[in-house]
Amino acid sequence: MLTRQVALLSKTKKVSAQELMRVSAALQRQATRDLAPIWSIQATVDSFSSDADVPPGYWKITVMDKIPAKGAAGFHLDKNGQPFADVEWSSNWSLSASHECLEMLVDPFGHQLASGPSPISSQGRVNFLVEVCDPCESPSCAYTINTATSVEVLVSDFYTPDFFAPATVPGVRYSFRGNLQAPRQVLDGGYLSWQNPADGHVWQLFGPAAMQHFVDQGQGSLSRENSDRHAHTTRTRPVAPKSAKPVKSRKILMAAGGQCNLTRDVFTGVLRGNAGDQTTVQIKDSTGAAVFQSISYAGSQIGSNTASATFTIKAGSNDLSFVYAAPVPGDGLTLVDPCGTRLDQFPNDLANPVRLRQVVA
Repeated sequence: MLTRQVALLSKTKKVSAQELMRVSAALQRQATRDLAPIWSIQATVDSFSSDADVPPGYWKITVMDKIPAKGAAGFHLDKNGQPFADVEWSSNWSLSASHECLEMLVDPFGHQLASGPSPISSQGRVNFLVEVCDPCESPSCAYTINTATSVEVLVSDFYTPDFFAPATVPGVRYSFRGNLQAPRQVLDGGYLSWQNPADGHVWQLFGPAAMQHFVDQGQGSLSRENSDRHAHTTRTRPVAPKSAKPVKSRKILMAAGGQCNLTRDVFTGVLRGNAGDQTTVQIKDSTGAAVFQSISYAGSQIGSNTASATFTIKAGSNDLSFVYAAPVPGDGLTLVDPCGTRLDQFPNDLANPVRLRQVVA
């Protein structure tokens, strides 16, 4: 079996040599322990201090402060047709690096396809692009290597070859961590890309799948580089206002029952707001009976046995966590603000009624 070799580099001073080696070791463990038995791949992941130190034949993943070209983060092919990936630094950069590493190892050249029934039933069978992390790429699906140690590293979940099976079978593993529970499922914050052979159009489905957010990207080639670019363009495209009537911007939006000062980053899944602003979150289900049994922010409880909770946003990154109660198993639950902005969406899981979101200011 041919060994695939990945080089991890940093071009930002925010990543120390020790951190780079720690993440590299975690990615090596993930590739060997988690990915290899499922995808029959043999790989090494090593850290290097500079491009000049990387031996020929290694595929580079480079962490940097800012990607030179807008929308160019992610996978590419160099002039010799060899894969490389650029990762923009963030507090969760190891998650992005893991995502790029896993997809590079499974599909080095970015054009591997798998056929299956389209999420749009009228299309019949289509060709899916094999991007093993995209449908479950949200941080809420991630897991850690070297858990509960000083060298703990956040990494990405990934789907298995059974992700393209024709039907759901009990007991089958569709992603390594079990976040995906059915073939071709797309979770909140993830997406799936395919091409309809009947007309050559590339389509993408943005999660959660229940929202039916399909985007026709037009005719073109189906490749990972194009898919990443399409997804970036769709996610960053300005949303048309609901009304042409101009309104004055306000720092704090008021609504019946509380204040609305959070937005959801569709790519990372984190909630964003301004430090010092007060905001309200509510939990809803189809029956109107869902409540937070307990809800905490930044380590402090902010409510119990309530459908609504208010807190003041703190600087930095802080956890918003809650245990919920809702009567209908599998029912769709949403976390919203009083203005109706959807901040999270998830099924009612009676076995594990716990949710965690990061709030960044």
